[in-house]
Amino acid sequence: MDSTIANTPIGVSTVYSKSQTGTNGTLILENVDMSQGVPVAVSDAASKATVLAGNTKITSWAQGRQYGNTAGSGQTVQGTITSNAIPSPLLGPNGSVFTRSKPQYESVVVGSFKSVKANGAVGDGTSNTLRVNEARH
Repeated sequence: MDSTIANTPIGVSTVYSKSQTGTNGTLILENVDMSQGVPVAVSDAASKATVLAGNTKITSWAQGRQYGNTAGSGQTVQGTITSNAIPSPLLGPNGSVFTRSKPQYESVVVGSFKSVKANGAVGDGTSNTLRVNEARH
C-alpha cells in the first residue's frame, strides 16, 4: 500500500493458483507505483507469464479469495478490485496513508540497551512483568 517499486524487471513474482481453495499467494496492491523501470508488475513464477503489466501506477489490484458480507467460501479473484475507502484521519497531506519511519538506533552505543532475558525473563508472555521492571532500573 502506498509504495514505490522501481528499476527491476519484475515487481512481484507469485505462485498463486486459482484452482487451490486456500489463500496461497494472496496479494493486494493498492496505490503502488511501478511506473519507472518495472515492465512486469506481477509475474507467475511457474510459467513466467505476465499476470499484470507494469510501468504504471496500480490503483487497486488483488489475487486470492474475496469474501462478501455473507457466509460462504468466497470467490477467487486475480485482477482489478474496488479500492478500499481510507478514513481521512489516516491520510497524510499528499493523500497517501500517513506513516512514520521506524526509529533508527545506529548512533546509540550497544551498552545503552538492556536485555530483559539477561535479567531472567523467559518470553512466555505472562510472567515477565517483574523482570522487565527490574531491567529498567
